[in-house]
Amino acid sequence: MYYYLSKEYAKNNGIWLFLESELPFKEYKETYGEDCVEFQGEAIPQSPWWDEKTQEITELPIEKAVEKGILILNQGEYIQDGYIQFMPVPDDCALPVWNKTDNNWEDSSNDEEKLEHLKKRIIKLSIELSPIRAAGFNDIALENKIKELTKEHMEFSHKIVESDGKII
Repeated sequence: MYYYLSKEYAKNNGIWLFLESELPFKEYKETYGEDCVEFQGEAIPQSPWWDEKTQEITELPIEKAVEKGILILNQGEYIQDGYIQFMPVPDDCALPVWNKTDNNWEDSSNDEEKLEHLKKRIIKLSIELSPIRAAGFNDIALENKIKELTKEHMEFSHKIVESDGKII
């Protein structure tokens, strides 16, 4: 299919269709003017974009859609090589905040919040381990993770006590 579109509208992600035809229309510039450009494809791009390098109408690149505010990335999303990537929140983040500049999660919690988060993680993993043990099995990796977090919790709580004298 051949589509004859406005280049100026495409520069602003708009569509102005002069003509749609199954056959090429050679006199399109003479008929519709210099603003008219030919696009050949199955359908008109949903978000047309005038590519200055190739002098063609293409689909709007994701980077440009984000720049123009057409596409808004969620927390944890970033663009890499023209594709949206997602980074899940790390388990050890008590109060995660997405850093758009560095494309990573940062923990904005204070010491008490971090300690409480560690305690919740230990409880959650212990609950997961409980039916495994009840069935007569062991999960060494899960048990080791609980021991590791318990040790981290104790060391961190001692650090807090030493730094500001609070007992947690």
